[in-house]
Amino acid sequence: MSEKFTGDTDMIIRYVMEEKLKNPEVEWDIEKHKEKRSLSQNSYYWVLCGKVAKKQKQSVAYIHNTQLRAVRYLEYINDKPVFLVLPDTDETEKQTMEAMTYHVAPTREVREGKDGINYRTYVMIRGSSDFTVAEMSHLLDLLIQDAEALGIPTITPDELARIRQYEFENEARQNKSNGEKTK
Repeated sequence: MSEKFTGDTDMIIRYVMEEKLKNPEVEWDIEKHKEKRSLSQNSYYWVLCGKVAKKQKQSVAYIHNTQLRAVRYLEYINDKPVFLVLPDTDETEKQTMEAMTYHVAPTREVREGKDGINYRTYVMIRGSSDFTVAEMSHLLDLLIQDAEALGIPTITPDELARIRQYEFENEARQNKSNGEKTK
């Protein structure tokens, strides 16, 4: 079972020490909180994906998977990257590029199976829904470069930063009106 607890450093240390005294065999995995991508980043990313897709006559899923492969943030289970072995065919590649529920990138490793068919190893990459602000910025920067190369107008990094600042201030006002502490 996994539980989340947030607080300042002293509060967390006191809580962990008290719980450890009560139940010494319990293991703790403490992670630093990372700010999730912003709504403005996400919205702008998908708008640009649509424009790039239209210009390149591709699907939005294809453009999204191309961008995810470019940043290549891997999916891990138990601190190990996740690999899949799939038939090394054009159809497999097409299907993986159109997928929205999973994201994979091909590796160079190809082996012949006992059935005589070649199989390629793919590595699973994370979807953007759990990206941090920094990861999403990287993804968005690459997409902006691609959009500009295609002649698609984009907003400047300063304009995007102003939108993010407005978003942060609005969130702080909402938290304050709800009686929550702001960061």
